[in-house]
Amino acid sequence: METLFAIRELFNRESLIEKDILVTKLNAILEKDFITKYDSEDEDNNKTQKDSRYTINLILRKLEDCGWLEQEYSQLSGFKENIVLPPYSVRIIDVLYEITKESEIVFSAHLYSVYANLVNADMNSPEYRYSALTNAQQNFNELTRTLRILAHDLRRRHKLVGILTTSNEILSEHFDDYTKNILEQIYLPLKTQDSIQRFKGSILEILYSWMRSPSTIEGIAKSAYEKNRFSDYKEAESYVVDLIVVIIEYLNEVEKLVDEIDVRHNAYVSAVSEKLKSLIYSNQSAKKKLTSILEVFMSGNELMQQRLINLTGSEINLQRQGYVDSDSLFVRQSATAKEITEPQPIVISDIDESDEVNDLVENRIRSPFASSMVVEYVRELMGDENALDLEKWQLSNTDELIKAIMATIRGFDTNVFYTTEIEDERVVSGRFNVPKTIFIRRRKL
Repeated sequence: METLFAIRELFNRESLIEKDILVTKLNAILEKDFITKYDSEDEDNNKTQKDSRYTINLILRKLEDCGWLEQEYSQLSGFKENIVLPPYSVRIIDVLYEITKESEIVFSAHLYSVYANLVNADMNSPEYRYSALTNAQQNFNELTRTLRILAHDLRRRHKLVGILTTSNEILSEHFDDYTKNILEQIYLPLKTQDSIQRFKGSILEILYSWMRSPSTIEGIAKSAYEKNRFSDYKEAESYVVDLIVVIIEYLNEVEKLVDEIDVRHNAYVSAVSEKLKSLIYSNQSAKKKLTSILEVFMSGNELMQQRLINLTGSEINLQRQGYVDSDSLFVRQSATAKEITEPQPIVISDIDESDEVNDLVENRIRSPFASSMVVEYVRELMGDENALDLEKWQLSNTDELIKAIMATIRGFDTNVFYTTEIEDERVVSGRFNVPKTIFIRRRKL
């Protein structure tokens, strides 16, 4: 592993990895006794214990045989040997390095990057709007993956708190590991400088403005057609619109993940506090005090023993005992057979006092103004269309108006099948003058 990490360091620093430089670096590692355990693999050859260069070449040959690296002669300087890494080897070494170096995690401001790219493309560089969309998709992919990993890691840490047995272990896990690597590097930036509430509105405003402008979509589709293999502009335009919708869905998913992480973070911090309190109080238990008393009597200090007898003589009946074993400090409970009795019959009354409550709950659920009924009503009105204009709803009475208000409010919930878009304009729908409102089906145009 140390050899692979040394190769990784040279790979990131130099265009070519010269074998002589690598051997020198590995020799310094051997002197620190990091990888001398490989010497024992060749017990018949005493040279492996004396010649570190032989050990290094042995390790490099093993890595080459297993496909981690390749060796070649330089084309510019005669017989000088270089180390070559296959692409898959670079990726695997990076993963191993990240696993062992968790303290070096650096948070990337994905939301700010998306916002900055979209604003710049919208105001100054229309030709880069397609690139801004693809970069936004990539940033959201990385951000959602990071958030999912964090959510799973919080569940693991919550379980770990219950396993730890000492205060020092919990303090080390919470402050040295979680606070430095997770709280300061990921969670706090996600709640402050790169908050979803800070950038979501501006990002949605830019994306919605592009969606409403056919000329903008046409320009982005032209850039997409030139950079990708689409059969025609129609296909490129459809891809661009779908890409914008996917980014909007990413925003909603990120918001849900942040809410879930908040819940798990609060539960984890609460578990740490409760476990610390439990451990601290347990140190003041009767068992701890009794142990302290016994330690004084076993110390051999007659003055301390006499003082303790005088202090506790009126409270504790102390007697000398020749030995202490598992049965000395408590009386073991005698085992008794469990008595098996006949089960008692369940008496069912003819009068059900909960009938009125059940009727009330059933009527409330089936009410035409219940949230589920309003959502189904919108689904029925929308039919196979992708959007429903409130102007075409034809609000003929007060009940229809209440349903429209409830449907508008529910549209801001990410769990329903549609979203609500309200404009500044006012329109007439049936008997009522209402704001121009459009109910748009999610995941479709």
